Amino acid sequence: MADISRALVAAAEDTNYLITVENEESGSGGGFKRFSLGLSDINKSARHIKDRERKECTDREIDFVEVVVGHSQDQSESLRLFVNSESLQRESVRNFLGYCLSDNAQALVESHGKRLSEVELNTSRSTLRIAIAAAIQNPKGSKSSDAPKDRASRSGNADATRGPR
Repeated sequence: MADISRALVAAAEDTNYLITVENEESGSGGGFKRFSLGLSDINKSARHIKDRERKECTDREIDFVEVVVGHSQDQSESLRLFVNSESLQRESVRNFLGYCLSDNAQALVESHGKRLSEVELNTSRSTLRIAIAAAIQNPKGSKSSDAPKDRASRSGNADATRGPR
């Protein structure tokens, strides 16, 4: 899964100069910990979120959406992005996620694993579209007007996007 996520991040950076990536090796548990503390906007994992990690997010009022973007070659794992709903207010985060679900990105996924089926891709795109609409219509507090944090963490390879350079 690391090859897929690295390729997606590199291609997204090449496609959108506003995205930069900070890569940390933290494992799924470490990535979810940072995510539940609000230290990252996006957490990548090949596994589902555990009940304990979900509770940590709920306790800290971190609402999130899960989006599948690809599968391992043998389809034993799926690359999942857990996105802080509040982060969807930022254009750079939306652009990155949109890229990850683009036809170009799916072709890239296929060179390292298995692309999503048409049904899976439409489901992920629809999930993201609904979450973005909700985030834009119902922003929490005044955080959307604060300086952008635009960080994305991928557990195993925690990547962070930062706002405009």
